[in-house]
Amino acid sequence: STIEGKNIFADHLPLILFFVSPLYWIWADARSLLFVQSGAIALSVYAVYMLACKRGLGSMTSASIAFSYSLFYGIQFAVYDDFHPVALGAAIAPWMMYAVESGRLRLSIFLAIFMLICQENMGLVLAGIGILYFFRTGYRNIALLFISAGVLYSFFATIIISAVSGSGYQYIPEIPHSLHGLYDTQEKRNSWLYTFASFGFLPFLYPPVWIAVLLDLGPYFMGGESFLRTWTPYMHYRITLAPVLASGAIESIRWLSKRVSAVPIVLYLMGVTFFAQFVFHLPLNKLSKPVYWSTESWMRHNRTMIAKIPKNARIAAQQNLAPHLSSRQFVYLAWPRVHESGVWWLDIDSNADLLLVDTRTSQWLTQTLESSDNFLEAIRNMEKSGVINEVDRAGDAVMYRVNR
Repeated sequence: STIEGKNIFADHLPLILFFVSPLYWIWADARSLLFVQSGAIALSVYAVYMLACKRGLGSMTSASIAFSYSLFYGIQFAVYDDFHPVALGAAIAPWMMYAVESGRLRLSIFLAIFMLICQENMGLVLAGIGILYFFRTGYRNIALLFISAGVLYSFFATIIISAVSGSGYQYIPEIPHSLHGLYDTQEKRNSWLYTFASFGFLPFLYPPVWIAVLLDLGPYFMGGESFLRTWTPYMHYRITLAPVLASGAIESIRWLSKRVSAVPIVLYLMGVTFFAQFVFHLPLNKLSKPVYWSTESWMRHNRTMIAKIPKNARIAAQQNLAPHLSSRQFVYLAWPRVHESGVWWLDIDSNADLLLVDTRTSQWLTQTLESSDNFLEAIRNMEKSGVINEVDRAGDAVMYRVNR
């Protein structure tokens, strides 16, 4: 990857990309990945419905669980937060569980393998699912297989990543000195709140879920500063909790359905799901806001400049523009940094021919990776030094030639 300047397997081990990459023979565009991801997640909703039916719940109750699963906060933020191989792994999990409970052992193992190769941490997700099965009658053997295979795969996958990177696996969790690290920041507490509130708190009536959730969140929350960006509920990381919580909700409702009728359970689950949707301001709410559908002038200007980039050019771009160039062979990230002399500068690969930036003021941190003022100062410093020269412009979108 020219973005990070290293083999992508030096960061994670998304072997599933070998099976996804033929999409580019049909449409060589990153949006093809988004279609596959969204389709896989949508199909997993049906798998959750069938899983609930398989465990003896009625169609109305099963549909309410599937509906709550489809609006799970981790799923919404994963869809909103671009393409991630772990989303495919989480979408495969409900089908794997349905195969287990349908007595199709070979199919379940096949799906478990595909789930594992989505990313190295999917081994812990598989182990968490194994823990859920360990406490269910008749599934002890497959549970032990999932737990051992999951832990071993994650272990050996990190060894492979370390070998490729040459500098070790950067996401190794630290050994905790206390449990305080599980909840010592607001973002961690928000993740716990969103997780507990999902499915109307019902999954947590089923104690094995506690272990599976801790196995998922623990390595992130106890991982030290290298895991800082993974603590939030507002990105894709929490999607791996979706199949675990859905399974826990099914078990809890099975227990409750022996004591109360299905109607109040369904009404409660639907009501809490809608309530959480608006109280937590989840991404689906954006569809109701006119600004979400509008095309602003700066967007048109950026698209105009992107269309003008020569086919074989080696282009550097700021954070929010780089994904729109991801189908090119050579695209680099322009990263604002303050140098030892105290001067702000854009660090870009020495092979870059061109630089594309948006010079609007008051951009978001996710667009520039720095404050807007520091980002614009870096551009001005590079212009003054003659490192970059403007060659074209559309509004505030500017293309520069990089003088090596």
